[in-house]
Amino acid sequence: MVMSKSGWEQLNCQYFANVCRRVLGALLGAQGFAERGLTPGGGVIFSKGDVALELNYDVSRCPRYFVTAWLSLGDWVHRGNGVPLWYMLSNEHPYREGTHWNFHNEEELFRVLSEVKADFVEAILIPLLDSQDALERLIDRFRRDSAVGKVGPGQLQ
Repeated sequence: MVMSKSGWEQLNCQYFANVCRRVLGALLGAQGFAERGLTPGGGVIFSKGDVALELNYDVSRCPRYFVTAWLSLGDWVHRGNGVPLWYMLSNEHPYREGTHWNFHNEEELFRVLSEVKADFVEAILIPLLDSQDALERLIDRFRRDSAVGKVGPGQLQ
């Protein structure tokens, strides 16, 4: 179903993909990631071999968008075979609380993604790339925790 510009499509964040590329493109490229495509709403998918990273936002919260990030194994980003960024962070990290992910304009998105770059991509993702087994264990733990209702965005363990 194609929506007109008067529907949900008009809420899309037009600058999201460009800011993602500006903040994360060079670092991810240096790690062997390439941009694989855009999500229907304008999020960006980067991949390297079997690892896919989707950076997106929740359009339903317009105009105060909410950044989402998902790391998956496989040939496409799939919630059943992946783990959200917030789950990989320590319980004390501010990104474990959903309100820290909000942005309203390009400057706020740049700030949020700069923190994602430092606190997630450099600190967690890059070391995980050396061990697919570790990433698989993390995904399995997330599946188990999700199945028993132990975790959810903004919900501390």
